[in-house]
Amino acid sequence: MKNLLIDNLTIPKAGRYIVAVSGGVDSCVLLDLLLQREQKTKLELIVVHFDHGMRKDSQKDRLFVQNLAKTHKLPFEYKEGRLGDVSEATARKHRYQFLYDMMAKYEADGIILAHHLDDRIETSVFNILRGSNRVGAAPLKSGPILIRPLLKIKKAELKKYAKYQKLSWQEDTTNSNTTITRNFIRHELIPIVDRLSLKIKPNYIDLLSTMDQLNQALNQIFEKTLVNNAIIRKNQIEISKIIFQNLAPSAIEHLLAYSITKLKPDFSLQSKSLKQLALLIKQDKVGKRQTFGPKSDCVNVEIGYDRVTIRLGKTRPMILDKTKNLFISEINDYRIRRNGKKDFGQLKSKKL
Repeated sequence: MKNLLIDNLTIPKAGRYIVAVSGGVDSCVLLDLLLQREQKTKLELIVVHFDHGMRKDSQKDRLFVQNLAKTHKLPFEYKEGRLGDVSEATARKHRYQFLYDMMAKYEADGIILAHHLDDRIETSVFNILRGSNRVGAAPLKSGPILIRPLLKIKKAELKKYAKYQKLSWQEDTTNSNTTITRNFIRHELIPIVDRLSLKIKPNYIDLLSTMDQLNQALNQIFEKTLVNNAIIRKNQIEISKIIFQNLAPSAIEHLLAYSITKLKPDFSLQSKSLKQLALLIKQDKVGKRQTFGPKSDCVNVEIGYDRVTIRLGKTRPMILDKTKNLFISEINDYRIRRNGKKDFGQLKSKKL
């Protein structure tokens, strides 16, 4: 059991890492596995815990993780979110912001998370039910910053390992509440599907793998398209409308989704809203704008005369100048581009 899990664990390279530990069985197993490889791979681990403040007994989890870190003589950081009754998306946003803050504080090489195979299936089903796009349908990938070593391991295997190693962990008292959509998927929907056919879950795992490969190929195409046909800045992407002329609305939808997540990687997108926006672009509805997310932390997509602008941040008045084919608020940027940087006038002869 022990060797099987370690063999399937994708250990990050030597370096300093933030380890997100909730106190549940998944993150406790992850920490135990990392500690066993700590000396061999020269890992420097910092244990962090985010208390959402969404449960009355959540402080017990923090104290448990704090003692766990102390036992293993590891640095420990935590934050009390005091979020109250908020959506899963809001809780996730605050949690990940804390993780990124800790990564910056310790100048860490990455963040290690305990998501496993069952998490990936549940999140995929959850996102599909919400009307997510192709990226949301194949979620929770492991990358150079957000590292997920357990993605190939089932929850049941983690529990067996924890019992075999005689590990201690905390149980989230809300996990059994099936009025919460994710818990309903975990405890009701997936077990019913499993009873219908033993092959469904393995087939779904194969589908996720295929979608990963497809998404990677499409992302490479979209990246090349943006490099050749867009002006990319830190908080804004301006895409020449020329490239949308020969694209079907579905292709426009996926290009927009890729562009938005390029600016804001963890942003949650609804497929229905993207479809509506893609149709407006295809119909060349100049002056139309769509806002995704709350106004204080949103993504704005604006349809101009010669470009589609995707911008992070608060909404602001959009004034169009027909004579110059640009947004009045961007005249200075436009002049700079005309004097030496990429200009949309130079894009008209480019092929996709």
